[in-house]
Amino acid sequence: MDAYTGTPIWWTVLGTIYDEANDPQIHGSGLVMPGSSGGAQGYHAADNNNTLYFAISSNGYNFFINGDDTFLKPEINATKSGIGNGTITALDIKTGHIKWQTPIDLPTRVSPLVTDGIVISGYKTSVGKPYTASTFGGPLKSPLASTGIIMALDKDTGKVLWTFNVGSEIGIGGPSIGNGMLFVTTGKLGSPTGSVVAFGLPA
Repeated sequence: MDAYTGTPIWWTVLGTIYDEANDPQIHGSGLVMPGSSGGAQGYHAADNNNTLYFAISSNGYNFFINGDDTFLKPEINATKSGIGNGTITALDIKTGHIKWQTPIDLPTRVSPLVTDGIVISGYKTSVGKPYTASTFGGPLKSPLASTGIIMALDKDTGKVLWTFNVGSEIGIGGPSIGNGMLFVTTGKLGSPTGSVVAFGLPA
């Protein structure tokens, strides 16, 4: 939008939109995407070359109404992964044109950052199918636990340069950098455990 007037300059759809206007019904709205925990992650990144970077998840949900109460259920088989596919996407800040888009078969739960020619983001792993899922795609009755993958992509092409499994879901807010290091926090919301994983960055 224009910073002075609020006039829209461009609109770009980055994820999967499907029947998003459906209202909750007693027997369900039917599949709605991206749903309440889909779409763009909480933060985006920007570089000095007028490029914006987004992590997008296209989760599927079915919305129900019961009197004055509404609730939703995840449609965990609506996408290839059974949870919610996504992308890491680079946009031209002036035009909204998509410069590149790297597909991810799982939810991109990691807000990106950009530094030294690379974009850092990541995703949440699957716990396997079939399973009973919470409203945010996590397991309720499963001996398995999802983990987090941190990844580096070339900022100009979106090519994946490396990935690393940090052993637990990546913390809200995503990674950060300082003193030539990449820091990744782990741990699920409400969990009493977590960690900080530090990586060296190229000089």
